Amino acid sequence: MKTRKQPRQPRTLGADFSHEEFYPRVELLTVELKTLFQLLEEICVPAVVLDNNLTIVAANVAARKIFGQEMVGQKCYRLYHNRNIACEHCHVLETMRDSKPRFHCTEYGSITDYEEKYSCGAAAISTDEQGQVDKVLQVLRRVEKSSLELHQLSLFHRLIDSASDALFIIDVESGQLVDLNQQSCRLLGCGRSELLGRGWWDILKIDEKRLDCLKRLGNGGEPQHFKTRCFPEDGVSIPVEVSWRDVKNGTHAYRVALVRDISERVKTEADLKAKNEALDGFASAVAHDLRTPLSRVFAFCDFLASDLANKDYENLEKRIDPLRQVAGEMDELVVRLLALARADSRKSDIEELDLTELVHKVVARLKDEIEAKGALISVDELPAVRGDRVLLEQLYQNLLENAIRHGGEKPEISVGYSQNEDCNVFRVDDRGPGISLKNREAVFQPFWNGEDGGGPGHGIGLTTSRKIVKRHAGKIWVQPSDEGAQFRFTLNL
Repeated sequence: MKTRKQPRQPRTLGADFSHEEFYPRVELLTVELKTLFQLLEEICVPAVVLDNNLTIVAANVAARKIFGQEMVGQKCYRLYHNRNIACEHCHVLETMRDSKPRFHCTEYGSITDYEEKYSCGAAAISTDEQGQVDKVLQVLRRVEKSSLELHQLSLFHRLIDSASDALFIIDVESGQLVDLNQQSCRLLGCGRSELLGRGWWDILKIDEKRLDCLKRLGNGGEPQHFKTRCFPEDGVSIPVEVSWRDVKNGTHAYRVALVRDISERVKTEADLKAKNEALDGFASAVAHDLRTPLSRVFAFCDFLASDLANKDYENLEKRIDPLRQVAGEMDELVVRLLALARADSRKSDIEELDLTELVHKVVARLKDEIEAKGALISVDELPAVRGDRVLLEQLYQNLLENAIRHGGEKPEISVGYSQNEDCNVFRVDDRGPGISLKNREAVFQPFWNGEDGGGPGHGIGLTTSRKIVKRHAGKIWVQPSDEGAQFRFTLNL
């Protein structure tokens, strides 16, 4: 009776696989199996075949389950580590150079999966006509991380994710991101998987001179601090401050970069610079406007001294009246300056206000100026608003005084408002000579004093008005018109 021939059991490198057995088994399989594909399918651990360009030319089922069905045809360094160039000490290339089998332990798979650590063996399996190795078999075995390693890894990521600044870990050799925290994703507007593997120079835009300097930094060099800009997905660049240092982990070098969004700081510094420049100009203008009346005071004092020395008492009264006038001008300037300071520093007392009543109160306060100029003021019914009573009274007083002074011989002034879709637009109009197009912004600058620079007043009222409107979350402007000056403003509290 013939005994049924038992089917040949495939030789496998499975759970009993050890690195000491790897190389003789590869030789045995190379001898016994006729084709490369049969070889790969008989190995139940992940196995691939690489050519001398490090392209994957064949892969078994176990490997495709880990790295995807489309892995054949890809570069191994791109697939395993998401790199654009081969690793510095690639064991596959070394095996191709000297035909010696090699073994090492590395993190493979996706660089977004920190638990995929493999031991890897490589052995030459075929040569070309010149006897040079042209294909290498690579066999992988997953190494489970200990619970302690996993705990330490989890703790590490919790720590870097708790940082308020973006943190990048960069492979020095390739320049690609290999790790980052959640703040990095928020800063750049990308998911983690979209950022890993990208070159840091694609994210941080640095001028060529500095870029060349940074690329030439040695491992473990001095920390580098510099400012640059990064470009999130929305395309709007962000000013950032970067601090980094190169560190070594064994033989491998990494760059740890801390990236801080300094948008608010840059804005604050720009605002502070603008305020300092404005303050310098303001101080110069104040000094000029104070010195002019003071010089007149000194002149009148000289006249008085001369009259007294000559016992000319008849002219004393004539000298004193101009002095009173100059003192009044100086007093008005001081009052205006205090009003300007209050517009910036006063603590707001917001309440519901009857704006019509408030404007009539201001008109009554200006009775003497109105009668002196023969001005006519009409006030429409105005809506109730939320605001600071003291500041809004000052606002309307400034605008009405401006209209009285610059509104012509007998100023005709109207106060009202109009409604649009978003808010109410308030107005104070006169029928005077108006404001030219080139000066519609200049009128709000401190000490601007008429189209020819010789108008009445000190040129502070409209500056104060703009500050008050800004305190009420609104804006103020000059409406284009050929019929006098027309001021418009909004209040949005």
